Amino acid sequence: MPTRQPSATTGKPKKPRLQVVVTEQLCAQVEALAEVKGWSVSRTAEYLIEQGLVHQGQTSRPTELPAAITTTPDQAEAKFQKLIEIAKLAGVL
Repeated sequence: MPTRQPSATTGKPKKPRLQVVVTEQLCAQVEALAEVKGWSVSRTAEYLIEQGLVHQGQTSRPTELPAAITTTPDQAEAKFQKLIEIAKLAGVL
C-alpha cells in the first residue's frame, strides 16, 4: 500500500511512495540509467514503471513526463544497453 506523507513546509500530501525490494543487479541497472538520464533513482524507477504499464496496455500513456525526455524508447534502450556494456567492462556489473 502506498504511503502519503505530508510536506514539512506546506502540510499538503506528497506524491505517493512505493517501497519495493529488488536484486543488486536491478538496483545497479536503475542507478546506471538514472545517471545517464540525469534523474534521481526514484524518478527513474517511476519512469520505468510507467513505461512497463504502457507496454502492458495498463494505461494509455504515462502520466506527465518532464520536458527533458526527448529520446524515443528505442533510443533510451540503446543508451541503456551501451551503459550496461560499459559498466560490465568496468567491473561494476
